[in-house]
Amino acid sequence: MSRLPVRTERDPLSPWTRAILALVQGLLPAMTAIIGGLWISFTYLEQQRQAQADANDRAKREAKAQFVQARLPFLEKQLALYFEAAQVAGKLSVYTTNENDWSDAERHFWLLYFGEVSMVEDGQVLDAMNTFAIRLREYTDAVRRNVGDPEPKKDSVRSAASDLTQVIHKSIVDAWFPEPPVVRPAQITRKGP
Repeated sequence: MSRLPVRTERDPLSPWTRAILALVQGLLPAMTAIIGGLWISFTYLEQQRQAQADANDRAKREAKAQFVQARLPFLEKQLALYFEAAQVAGKLSVYTTNENDWSDAERHFWLLYFGEVSMVEDGQVLDAMNTFAIRLREYTDAVRRNVGDPEPKKDSVRSAASDLTQVIHKSIVDAWFPEPPVVRPAQITRKGP
């Protein structure tokens, strides 16, 4: 037999590298489990946060609907009176004092002004009603006294009627499509004609 030198393969990895690889190989399943657990926890918490946000949104929508529902009788009465006030103001802005319907429309306005509308109006409608009442009183006084041309005063009545209807429209929209309720102290004062 011949004696040939035996070749031994040299390990390309150092003992230190082998130790690190063995450590990584031993820790890999545990690290995978930990990272997987963290990912599951993160996903679960994110889903919980989203579910809570959805529940909050749903609760806000329901509260808004309940708020409008609870106020519905008042809102319906307010709406009817606002339409009535706008209609009477429109009539007074086009009728003249010598027409038959003038005195009925004027009486109707003053009944609404001092009566039912004052119970349901908000601050902006109050201001617009006061302005219209002042302009109407100025016009009727000018006609009754027969002082100068009452037409400029009639134009101010028309302008005040237009402003009143716009403010009523805004008040209706705000009442029927409200933001979350905000409590404000009411400082409503009725000005005389």
